[in-house]
Amino acid sequence: MKPLTRTFTPDNHKGGKENMEFIIAYTTEQVREGHMTGPYSRERVQDILGSHFRSSPLAVVEKNSHEPGKLRLIQNCSYEDEFRTSVNSMIMAEDFPTRWGTAAEVAEIIASAPPGTQMATLNVDAAFRRIPIHPAHKPYLVIQQRPGEFFIDHVCPFGVRSGPGLQGAPMDAVVDLLDTRGWGPNKKWVDDLTNFRVPTSALEDGTGWRYDHLIEDIFALGERIGLPWHKTKWRDHDPKGEYLGFAWDIPRKEVSLPERKRLKYLARVDNVLATADGGAKRVPFGMAQKLSGTLSHCTFIYPRGRTYLTGLYTFLASYVNEHALRYPPKSVISDLGWWRSILSLPSEHRVLEKRGEVRNLDLWVDASTDWGIGIVIGQSWDAWRWAMERELWNKMGRDIGWAEMIAIELLLRRLVEEGLENAAVLVRSDNKGVIKAFRRGCSRNWQVNLSIRRTELLCMEKNLDLQPVYVNTKENRADPVSRGIPDARLCRFKSKFDLPEEVAPFLTHA
Repeated sequence: MKPLTRTFTPDNHKGGKENMEFIIAYTTEQVREGHMTGPYSRERVQDILGSHFRSSPLAVVEKNSHEPGKLRLIQNCSYEDEFRTSVNSMIMAEDFPTRWGTAAEVAEIIASAPPGTQMATLNVDAAFRRIPIHPAHKPYLVIQQRPGEFFIDHVCPFGVRSGPGLQGAPMDAVVDLLDTRGWGPNKKWVDDLTNFRVPTSALEDGTGWRYDHLIEDIFALGERIGLPWHKTKWRDHDPKGEYLGFAWDIPRKEVSLPERKRLKYLARVDNVLATADGGAKRVPFGMAQKLSGTLSHCTFIYPRGRTYLTGLYTFLASYVNEHALRYPPKSVISDLGWWRSILSLPSEHRVLEKRGEVRNLDLWVDASTDWGIGIVIGQSWDAWRWAMERELWNKMGRDIGWAEMIAIELLLRRLVEEGLENAAVLVRSDNKGVIKAFRRGCSRNWQVNLSIRRTELLCMEKNLDLQPVYVNTKENRADPVSRGIPDARLCRFKSKFDLPEEVAPFLTHA
């Protein structure tokens, strides 16, 4: 963390100011539980911590669609000062690795599940608020309630970039413990666990199945290892369940949006359409970005929706900064009309199909800032050169990480062009940051996020699972290709697909 040379205490967000009673009740409870101390004056906090400190604006949001009306306090640790520095900008999420149980992995489990398979869901109680803060980091996570009224936090807040990894690491161990016992398979997303169980045999009268574990066994294991499962946020084993915001039907091998989610997302589309007023009014970047994330999530259920997101992605890429407003083109308004129509249908679902074992097709990708992007498939290669000088493309989030993600995206487009579908494949890259961002499904760089979303959408449409793995640059067969000096022993192929509109101005086929 960067040393603090001054104290920075911005005002809370509007939602925080409007819900001050909730914030006061929350801090009172946290002080009672020993998670916070205070309230203190600014001078007293500096005296206790022995240094300058900074607070992040508080926001109050609804918890989730399971608990309408229930609120959650969030510290906006991504809030930047005038020097464009935030608490989260000082933290590298890559330093806090964890595994992510994706929807694609759950889909594969269900698509391959034998009759009688069931799923249960559990949640760790107050997961983040059980992780202690290192004393040296407490000056970065002070809470400002009312102006001049501060609390020192002693446990991890909701909103800090390292939080998912800090909580995810012990949950990874829990998954390993369950899998080792044969109580699985298991998938988790931070503090949410989905436990599957497969029948060991059928009952003699044919009315049901025998299993080797119950949800009570998982609760008992939690007691033994000190893992506090939430007492009410759990669902017993059943042929149907929810995970990652999707409703899964194991016997029918289908997935859909829960009804409350469908209505929530429909309202979000309606809100943007009303704001845009047919394209006559400007839309804030944050609103457009939030909608793109929502609809990208929905494409897991509606794969054909990918076609109706390309325009929105291009529109997002046209914003000059994250505080700008822009008029959406008529094509985006039309695409959102399609989304409104499909989200108005309550019975839409997606049938799950097996991808099979992970295949090694000898796939390699790389990018260089000076020359371009290269991909290698077996004994053949393809490449794209930068269409302009580095200082012209390397801005507005388009950096080497973005280029490395574009390399993965272009490889996928080539594989789809060759007819690949219903498969899981290894991809080798020498960029650890991009590999981890792709596995998580998000990056702090919004341009990288757009490429991840385009890639995920195409994967969903073709039921593909790309599994990037790290290789050293010296071993990366695509490295010389990305520098314009391909191995003479390789054959050249030339892909015929069109580059995405957001990428096309910056690359030309070599």
